[in-house]
Amino acid sequence: RRRSSGHSSHANYSFDIVEEGEWWDSVPREEWPEDVAKQEAILRDFEGKAGDRKQELIFIGVKMDRERVVATLDKALLTDGELEAYETFHGVS
Repeated sequence: RRRSSGHSSHANYSFDIVEEGEWWDSVPREEWPEDVAKQEAILRDFEGKAGDRKQELIFIGVKMDRERVVATLDKALLTDGELEAYETFHGVS
């Protein structure tokens, strides 16, 4: 399972890929901030087996067909069977 997080940004001719550090889910709890409020804020981003690992897409444009964009992205999602095969292959528990 991937430990590092990052972001990419693409706007017209500008493209960046930046590593941000480790996902909190991959950091041993004893290395987390001691502040309980900070720990609670970290845990709010956790969901299921993925912990805080996630992907977020932001589209900015004029006259975009939102329904078409969403439908196209939905077609790219893994089926439950494909996700299970991925998790088995990568040892995700």
